[in-house]
Amino acid sequence: MELLFIRHAESEGNLHGIMQGRKDYALSEHGHYQADVLAAFLSHAVFDRQPPDFLYCSPLQRARQTAEPLQQRFPELDWTEHADLVEVDSGIFSGLTWDEAKASHPEICDRFKAVRDWGAVPEGESKQQLWQRAERLLNDLQQRHSPGQKIVLLTHGGLIRAALSVLMGIAPDAELFLCIDNTSLSLAGIEGSRRYVRYINNTRHLNPCDFKPDYIPR
Repeated sequence: MELLFIRHAESEGNLHGIMQGRKDYALSEHGHYQADVLAAFLSHAVFDRQPPDFLYCSPLQRARQTAEPLQQRFPELDWTEHADLVEVDSGIFSGLTWDEAKASHPEICDRFKAVRDWGAVPEGESKQQLWQRAERLLNDLQQRHSPGQKIVLLTHGGLIRAALSVLMGIAPDAELFLCIDNTSLSLAGIEGSRRYVRYINNTRHLNPCDFKPDYIPR
């Protein structure tokens, strides 16, 4: 089973520097353009010979809207929402910019920066919880699908980082940040007990979109 992880296109929250978490932001105008470019690339360069077997999508609209152009190009593609593809919960910081959070909760911001873990934020989802959710997702997909099937997962940066880390055996507390940009492609797979990663954060399809990499946390 091969898994193509796709992060959603630019959302209004991304555009304005908001910590979105599970707040339900729509795509920006540029995000809709990115989604169209992504779908064209996938249909012409990735799935030109054989369409994917199934698509799973996060229930948040920024992911669903990113999936729509791909679904239009493959109208017979089976798909469903999967709750475990939702973004990591950023707790009480959800819907705030970092400056707004620092103004309202400076001590919590300091605690978060020290550990880089949303579990340090009240009502947030810890890395340990996120990694467990990613492992549960991968196990569920392995039970649902046959070896050799190609599965698209339209989801969020936090979940993709966790799922790839689980596949590579990287612990939640490791000092590593996987950069996952908007509409980036990361290809991995599971064959029995063997797990593999082919590539991470491929964004070559965005060359016509004035591509700007996502931030690296400081």
